[in-house]
Amino acid sequence: MSTTAISKLAQFEFKLEPDAVDAATYTLKPLSGLEHMEVMASNEINEQGQIVYTGRSLRMAIKYGLKGWDGVCDADGEALGYSHANVERLPPLDLHRIANEILRRSEITGEERKNS
Repeated sequence: MSTTAISKLAQFEFKLEPDAVDAATYTLKPLSGLEHMEVMASNEINEQGQIVYTGRSLRMAIKYGLKGWDGVCDADGEALGYSHANVERLPPLDLHRIANEILRRSEITGEERKNS
């Protein structure tokens, strides 16, 4: 049986508020197989045997998957350019939601699982 390579690494746009006209748009990329393995290695298992994302694993998802943004402003309303230093200025709950979207889009689908 042959292995089918993951084909979902194309960048995509994500809005925290999809219906808002002036909402910031984040450019995200699903994690590669190796990046995903690194993130998963940083997770923990809770008492119920469920995988729990840690701060470290969410931070890695952001590091690998957040590629840019448009419409993010600083406290004075000025446009805030994308940089790794400016990522630290985003609100924690926004970062969490962005990381979750990167991870959600990085999961292998049932069809891909069947072919691997």
